Amino acid sequence: NELYKIRPAIEKGDQYVGIALSTCINKLNWDEEKSTRKIIYMVGNGMVGTNNNDYLKACQRAQQNNIIVNTIYVMGRSDKAKELPGWYRIASLTNGVATEISIGRKTQLVDNSIDFNDLFEASRDLNLTYIYHGADGQTRYNYFRQADSAAFAGGQEVYIERAYYKNSILFKGANANWDMVDYLRKTGTLPPLDDVSNVHDTLRSKSTEELVEMVQQQNAMRQQALGNIKYILRENYPLQLHRKYVTGKLLEENTFTRSVIILLLREWN
Repeated sequence: NELYKIRPAIEKGDQYVGIALSTCINKLNWDEEKSTRKIIYMVGNGMVGTNNNDYLKACQRAQQNNIIVNTIYVMGRSDKAKELPGWYRIASLTNGVATEISIGRKTQLVDNSIDFNDLFEASRDLNLTYIYHGADGQTRYNYFRQADSAAFAGGQEVYIERAYYKNSILFKGANANWDMVDYLRKTGTLPPLDDVSNVHDTLRSKSTEELVEMVQQQNAMRQQALGNIKYILRENYPLQLHRKYVTGKLLEENTFTRSVIILLLREWN
């Protein structure tokens, strides 16, 4: 949700590469287990050592904590010859990978066989099955819907990737902390609803039995919506596209999508 708030251009051009890296490494609550994969993706440009920030100390701290920093240098009007070596050095010092992208380069939708209208309807039907609860349930639900809206604004390819994610094991059943359907599937019971202000207006007058029946109905509708999304994406288009990026069948080499996908697949595939 926070990424959608980032503006595409930030002036007046102050460069805080080292400070951003230090803040990320020192202020986030990183897992201390050695087996945990800890990765930062650093995207931007500029001189890495400006504004009296010591990026070398940040890199040393990252290395001590087994944090990998992958850098994605954005080529624009900046002085690439002066700036790029610093970005490559950050990646090298932290066992990461350095890549470059060009501003304004976008990938084109490769697969036109997917019925986008059907996918939109199936995704909308899925969204209607979520029933928020808890102190921040409504906020989390709004974030969920806003992410869909932002993906839709990003174009068909982005929206397809979003639907693909919502139908993956990473998302299905993972929202019990704010969604009643996932909570019921996970625990077999309803979440505590002592504070009726934390649920939708239409639910406040319902009995426990009525709520259970309604949540079960929503769960059945969810499974149908997920089945529809799976059928629409039955050719596994996103994964096919990822493979084309990795094998070089798509020649748009200097794009953000390709850089991130290659780094991810290199890490886990």
